Amino acid sequence: MADQQTSGYFLDLWHWRAGRSNAVGMSDDQWVGEHRHSDAGRGPYTTNWDAENTRPQWMFDPEATGRHALRWEDVTAERVDFDGLYYLAESFAVPFDPDHDWQEGDVIPRRLLREGEGSRGDIRVAGDARWSDGYWDVTLVRDLDTGQPDDKAFASQGRYDLAFAVHRNATGSRWHYVSLPYSLGLGREADILASSVTEGTPDWSQPWFDLTLYYPGQVDWPLLIGEAHAGAEKIAAGLPVRAHHDERQLAHYGVEMEFQDAIQRQWALTLVAGLLLLAGLFIGLLPAFRRHHSGGTP
Repeated sequence: MADQQTSGYFLDLWHWRAGRSNAVGMSDDQWVGEHRHSDAGRGPYTTNWDAENTRPQWMFDPEATGRHALRWEDVTAERVDFDGLYYLAESFAVPFDPDHDWQEGDVIPRRLLREGEGSRGDIRVAGDARWSDGYWDVTLVRDLDTGQPDDKAFASQGRYDLAFAVHRNATGSRWHYVSLPYSLGLGREADILASSVTEGTPDWSQPWFDLTLYYPGQVDWPLLIGEAHAGAEKIAAGLPVRAHHDERQLAHYGVEMEFQDAIQRQWALTLVAGLLLLAGLFIGLLPAFRRHHSGGTP
């Protein structure tokens, strides 16, 4: 795997986080191998917790912010927004004071945001990324070639595979939507053709590239390459999934696989209930089929 990464065969993860990095104008920089790794250096956030003393490590600097903490009722009532103080950053944080007159409902953010350093701090947020009119508008900026071994280098006439994932209404783990992979071309034909920007702000007036995100469910690799999967031969041949599946199919298949046990159990219960219904109907109709005799005994 180290040789593959050195040769450029790895997934470079530009992990933009609305709560953990955006407020300080950064995106987390990671890469994926046998699991998700962080790039070398310091990330844009850390956990605000003093494990030894079981209390927060940092609080708001009252001289810089006029407060020691946020109020829980303001957070739950959504009175904490972009125009107010909604995050804790290194630039206006001081060590936690356990002797302060803390009140019920005082809350301190779990994450301390900070300036990223090293390879992990390569990706910046250009402009003011905010949630508005039902969507995020985010522009990420990074050097084409950072010179770091844990970053993918981009070159003129190169073509690269990329895909997108969005966590929505969830905070972590696998609950997210994904896209199929698309190709990005730098001066050559691809699904997405990159435009060169020599100076200033990019011109975003060109047509949008629309893509569909879907919930992938849980489908494991042994199943995909096993006899139970009709497309195993296509995987072995290296054929891309977009050639024989669309997003709607994959969404259905993924959910079916994730809930396969529950679906099979429901089918079994339905079958048993149907058999019992037929048996009851047969027993109930038996008297109608009995032979009736009339008259005296011969």
